[in-house]
Amino acid sequence: MDIKTLQRLIQAQNLYVLQDTTAVVGDAALFHREDHRGYTTNLAEAHLFTLKEANLRHFERKTDKPHRLGDLIVLSGLSVDVGVLDGSHAQSARDVESVQIVDDPDDVSASPDQC
Repeated sequence: MDIKTLQRLIQAQNLYVLQDTTAVVGDAALFHREDHRGYTTNLAEAHLFTLKEANLRHFERKTDKPHRLGDLIVLSGLSVDVGVLDGSHAQSARDVESVQIVDDPDDVSASPDQC
């Protein structure tokens, strides 16, 4: 999923997922899977509901808790497991001296040699 799609989903006011509050997997919440095919911990595979649909499901089954998708995307964050990176990428990710830290993201005046 690209960043623009994520931004649209975060800003969408009427997209909801349903959490099954009766169970968790490790420390991950369970959500109704797309097209009601079981459950998933992956938001990208979760069924999307309108607010009206989500509230109706919650009314029918109190243990299904609606959450606005945009709120959960922000809470979930974006990260990369270092274990999936090859050796060279993993090494450079750990090499603090190779990372340029800039207080102002618009200020790119520092050259890589100055870091």
